[in-house]
Amino acid sequence: MAYQDYETARDAQERVIEAGWHKRQRTDHKKKKKVTAGGAQVKEKKEEDPSKVPISPVLMEAVEKRNALVECFKPWFEEGGDTSRWWGIPEKSVYEGMLESIEEEDEDEAG
Repeated sequence: MAYQDYETARDAQERVIEAGWHKRQRTDHKKKKKVTAGGAQVKEKKEEDPSKVPISPVLMEAVEKRNALVECFKPWFEEGGDTSRWWGIPEKSVYEGMLESIEEEDEDEAG
C-alpha cells in the first residue's frame, strides 16, 4: 500500500510536469492586422519559438518536488544494497500461532 501511495504522489507530480511542458511547447499564434496598399486588411500570424520561452516557476517547482519525492523514498523501494530489509511475499502468516497464544492467556487468567 505504501508503494501505491508513493506511485500516486509521483504520478501526480509527473502529470503537473507534463502539463507544464506541453503548455511551454505549445506555440502561441499572435495575430497582427496589416493594411495592404489596396486598403484590405490581411491577418498575419507570428509564431514564438518555444525554446526561447522561459520555464515557469510552477514547472520548476513541480520538477523539484518530484525529484525530492523520488530521492526520499528511493532507498525504501529499491531492491539490493541493504540485505537487512525484507523483500518478497511472506511464506507464512503473521497471525500464525495467535489463536494458541490467546487460548493460553485465557487459561492463565481463568486458572
